[in-house]
This record gives sequence, C-alpha cells and structure tokens, in this order.
Amino acid sequence: MDRQKFIAEVCFYSHGQSCRQTAPNLTGGCYRPHFIVKDTADYLGVCFIDGDALELGKPAQALVETLYDGVNYQTLLQPGCAFFIAEGAAIVGQGKVIGLWQE
Repeated sequence: MDRQKFIAEVCFYSHGQSCRQTAPNLTGGCYRPHFIVKDTADYLGVCFIDGDALELGKPAQALVETLYDGVNYQTLLQPGCAFFIAEGAAIVGQGKVIGLWQE
C-alpha cells in the first residue's frame, strides 16, 4: 500500500460547537476520522500519526496519513485545500493542508 503523508493545520470545535468534550490524541496512529474536502461530499479516511498538543478551539499542526488504496487523495488534498473533520456524521473540526510530507 502506498500511503501518502501530509502536514495539516487542524482546529477541533470547542464543546458546545460539536459533540466532542475533549481533544483527540493526534499521536500514535489511533485517531482515524474522515476528512471531507469543502464543497464535496467525499469522505476520505485518514490517520493522525503525530501532532502538536491540542486544545479544543485552537489550531495545531499535525502529520496525517492516508488510509485507503484506490482513493485519489492526491488530487483532493493539495496544499491550501480546506476540509472538515468528521467522526461518523458529526463534524468535529476543520483544517487545511499545509504541504506534503517529505521524508
């Protein structure tokens, strides 16, 4: 599988604006929401693998990895691309792609 990695700036909505009461842990690969590119209806499965300490309502940078083969992430997730962060049907935050990760 050829997973792509990119850097994103993300902001999770504060309690009262979403169903989240606490910020997710962006490290370790356990948090796997979907990104919905703004002005589309496509749910893109992603995995957060590293990131800044996170506080609800404040922006943070994170390293994100794509999850699925056969999905054209590269066309949709270009630098500057804005997206929503979804947990199931709930929109819990938003963000934008900063750039592609170069190892």
